[in-house]
Amino acid sequence: MIVSLNTLAVISENHTLPIEMEGKFLGVETCGSSECHGSAERWRNATVLMKERLIWNSSRHASAYDSLKSELGRKITRNLGLPNGENTEQCLSCHSTYVPDSQRGERFSLTDGVTCESCHGPGGNFLSTHVYPSSTHEKNLSAGMTPTSESDYRANLCLSCHQANKKNQFKHSYYGAGHPRLRFELETYSENLPYHYRYDSDYERRKGLVNGINSWLVGQILSTIQTLDYLEQAIKQTKFLPELASFECFSCHQNINKPYSRKNSSSEFGTPSVYSGNLLMIKAIASTFPDNNSKKLKQLIDELMLPVSKKQETLALIREIRLLTRQLKIEAPYEEYRQIGPKLIKNIIKYSNQEIEISYGKAEMIAMSLSSLITSASGQGYIESASKNLYENSLDSLYTAVSNSMSFKEERFKNTLKKLQAKL
Repeated sequence: MIVSLNTLAVISENHTLPIEMEGKFLGVETCGSSECHGSAERWRNATVLMKERLIWNSSRHASAYDSLKSELGRKITRNLGLPNGENTEQCLSCHSTYVPDSQRGERFSLTDGVTCESCHGPGGNFLSTHVYPSSTHEKNLSAGMTPTSESDYRANLCLSCHQANKKNQFKHSYYGAGHPRLRFELETYSENLPYHYRYDSDYERRKGLVNGINSWLVGQILSTIQTLDYLEQAIKQTKFLPELASFECFSCHQNINKPYSRKNSSSEFGTPSVYSGNLLMIKAIASTFPDNNSKKLKQLIDELMLPVSKKQETLALIREIRLLTRQLKIEAPYEEYRQIGPKLIKNIIKYSNQEIEISYGKAEMIAMSLSSLITSASGQGYIESASKNLYENSLDSLYTAVSNSMSFKEERFKNTLKKLQAKL
């Protein structure tokens, strides 16, 4: 994908991830030496901060490998019947820069965790080219550096671990063993990652526009496509039960010591429902942009939300929704995002209020999405001050409602959304 200075939200699913690339992975000690990205001072005329390693050290990526040796990490591997996570591919594939021995340089170490090269590609391909003053962003990309500034590339990269891994699909047994629940929203996670670059006119000149609304759109669409891919796989492989990692956790997991009822629920108690946080966002996206078959897409998504019972009918639904999601026409001139941002926010609130049932997982996605879009739209000046204050006060209430899955109150969350819609 090439994003021009005038157009955003162009999407491609076909990207080669760093760990799939040929070339030598040199390790943090090479990239983050004191003469390079571990420098205490910025080089004269440098286009980057030069202290990227120090910033990375404060991120969870840097401690990803160490978490395998933590008390929780040991517990998970014991429950799964594994000797330890430090020597297990399905753990290392996301908790380290896991590449074959033949691609590991002299200073490479798995113990470094999720490193620079996990995102930017094998340093051996571009080390000798990107250090010269004559080097450009285009030259670096040609040499093998990955285009992480492009939303679709970043989405595919992040999703490969934060939602699932292409080689090792995340399984329900991992949750059963104690692994934290996977959840992901591209713009939220991008903003929470410690900034190791500075967005300025030079960045924009070299790499194009940065727009949080665009990042959210791309992340939602690609996340939905991947969710549907794995759901299809889970249902196809069904023997007794499907792979439950693709379903909504809280349609089954309830506190049995508390009375529980679902008024007007579309499903029976204890029946697993498809996780629908991303699918709800797709409804809002399809309705925001012109020329999208939003009515049909909404109908199909609502049908998929019913309990999975008939295998072939469900697979047909998945395929049609995925096709229509891929066909969503969301490319728009940059200046149109002034209207797109507020429309997306209103449509998310609208469709959320139409939901019969809002599970904790779905509520979490609603809160993250509204936060991302409101923050981005406000930062770009697309929302006036009065509306911004209204939104932010409501966001505080929404985030309070989803702060703990065990104390989540659906009615409280719904009431906040209804009040927000009424004020709008």
